[in-house]
Amino acid sequence: MEILLLNKGLSLRKKLYKNGKITSKTIYQIEGGKVVGTSDTDYENGNPKRTTNSIYTYKGALLEKIESSKESTTYTYEGNKVVKRVTNNKYGFTYTYDGNNLSKTVYKFSTQTYREGTFLDAIRYEESSFIYNGNRITVNEKNYTEIVADKSKIDEDVKTTIYTVENGNVTKEESVSGSYKRTVVYTYDGKKNPLSNNLSKMLSPNYFIVPKASKNNLLTVTETIEEEGNTEIRRGSYEYIYDGDYPTTVREFKEENNRKELKEITEYKY
Repeated sequence: MEILLLNKGLSLRKKLYKNGKITSKTIYQIEGGKVVGTSDTDYENGNPKRTTNSIYTYKGALLEKIESSKESTTYTYEGNKVVKRVTNNKYGFTYTYDGNNLSKTVYKFSTQTYREGTFLDAIRYEESSFIYNGNRITVNEKNYTEIVADKSKIDEDVKTTIYTVENGNVTKEESVSGSYKRTVVYTYDGKKNPLSNNLSKMLSPNYFIVPKASKNNLLTVTETIEEEGNTEIRRGSYEYIYDGDYPTTVREFKEENNRKELKEITEYKY
């Protein structure tokens, strides 16, 4: 398996707010087509505040560990598919497959919950199961907290979301819960998305339902929320400067009251 952050070799990603001041910067160290390290810097008022360096360790083509001063994340595989991701031995994901298709994800972490005047040790579960029907993917989510002492479950919540995927892009997202209905429609350009790459796909097996990880770059996002007879519409859009097939500058806008407001600028260097 070839692991490239980008076919073109992305080396830097920089984010700026609408005032032009930098908020974060990520530098990628690439050797032999692999990301072997990153340097992430957070900024405050345009000035660097803290930097976190990470080291990537591989076994052959597969990434086994990402280590930094803040945390350590390990990955376990069956074949070339990741089946477990654990951070600091405190929380992690497990992934189950049906053939080549992701069938279930479970996110599990330790927490505490308050019941009858006492804080109790607990484990939070966030489970998603996937059903495939042509270009439509149904994701059934079940979230709950389990008390360690007696294994009782509280804060249970269920939700179903249907994703429409066309040509590698998430074009629609639909979810319904009682009288609440949310529909999001996405459009894309025909250029290559630098966030859609072999490494990110391998490490996040549910990438195919994440719009910002789609094959192409987002152009518009239209979110419609209907609840108890009321309808609210939210819109966002993106503008790009390209170097060939890849963007070098991304401007993200929020649209409301017939006005387009700049939210953030992201710059890429290859």
